[in-house]
Amino acid sequence: CHAAGLGPAHPPIGLKWPNDLWLGTRKLGGVLIEATPAPGLPEGSRWVVVGVGLNVHPGGAPAGAAWLEGTQPSRDQHALQTAEVWRWLVPALLADIRRFEATGFAPLQSTWATRDVLLGQRVALWTRAGITPDSGEPADALGQAQGVDESGALLVHTDRGLQRWDTGDVSVRTPGPGPT
Repeated sequence: CHAAGLGPAHPPIGLKWPNDLWLGTRKLGGVLIEATPAPGLPEGSRWVVVGVGLNVHPGGAPAGAAWLEGTQPSRDQHALQTAEVWRWLVPALLADIRRFEATGFAPLQSTWATRDVLLGQRVALWTRAGITPDSGEPADALGQAQGVDESGALLVHTDRGLQRWDTGDVSVRTPGPGPT
């Protein structure tokens, strides 16, 4: 959540619920965090596994994705830039994980709001298992994204009022009729 810019030549990283990193209007990567009970440790202890993926080379990025600029013909130069990103990203991510562990998501909510690429956007949401925006199935909800709550759940104003979701896939929709 502590996603600052990558340096003076780069814009700030945007956050798209639930776990995408955006650069401008395109997906740059994602962060997955999974917690599981930690056997042999005090009751309530959990192991946390964090996975981060970044598009660092345009040739390997999905169509329409963003990537870190400055990809050089020299692999050494490219590797150096990627290493610099990891040197910045890992400490910031670990600091936010520790903060979350100590206080929950609520203190991070305002920081998320400053980077939220969905806020105010018309969105579609799929919440059924195995159903995604690419599945061809209709969305479970349409509305306007209203940010995230103190637990990190997505808030969307739909024709049924303000709805809250803990899981799902969300996609930005072109402007059209619907709740605002």
